[in-house]
Amino acid sequence: MDMNYLYKAVNSVNEGTNLEGDTENRSYINCTAFSGLENRICKRFNNLIKSLCLIKSTSGNKNLLTDNDYLYLNFWANSEVYKKGVADNATVGDFSYNIKDECKECFDKDTLKNALKYIFNETFEKMKILDNLYKNYFEMEQIIFSNGNTENEKCSSYSKQCVEHYTAAISKYRDTKDHFYNALKNFENKHKNLHNQAFERNKSLAAYMEMIPKAYQISDLTSYTMNDENNKIILISLLGSASAIILILIYFYMVKT
Repeated sequence: MDMNYLYKAVNSVNEGTNLEGDTENRSYINCTAFSGLENRICKRFNNLIKSLCLIKSTSGNKNLLTDNDYLYLNFWANSEVYKKGVADNATVGDFSYNIKDECKECFDKDTLKNALKYIFNETFEKMKILDNLYKNYFEMEQIIFSNGNTENEKCSSYSKQCVEHYTAAISKYRDTKDHFYNALKNFENKHKNLHNQAFERNKSLAAYMEMIPKAYQISDLTSYTMNDENNKIILISLLGSASAIILILIYFYMVKT
């Protein structure tokens, strides 16, 4: 599954820039209901929704947000709450309560309301690891498939961060052998594949990409190819765990191509 449009929307919010074609000053959430830090988070969240809808309407993707898009919006909102140190568990729920408008061409108000829920810390930390890995993957992918060679040093930086995040995750979760472990394994396969694509496209660029050290590799694959056949088995083994449902969903979102 293509996540590029999501990270493009996130980048536009983080950089405080308007996307091309963004001429509409529209607010989907009543941010005046919040003050201080919560107000700023609310405004950023509103901008993310607006940017995501704009990208989907102009990039050939289906205009309507998918279930996975709603899932990622919930993760992002929780991420902002955790990052800013807002400890009140009800904050994300308050965003849900104050959704005042919808964009019929993009999302349904009630569906978005129902999607916004507090994510408990242990689950959130695993989601954040996957998100950080795929953000760096996205940045590397953008550089590899661009037409210029001016950002090779940036690719090196993203690659280094990617490997650091991955090795730290493996050090902590190597013995779990659970759904998250398999999500890491799947990412390793994607990382190998991207390294191969970089080499085929531009041999000099491949030199700027770090490989995951052998000691931290958990995939059985020696070639850089994708293999998602384990996904169904993983899902079946997890259906009995209600606490894992959110992570299962984001796991499938992160690993599908």
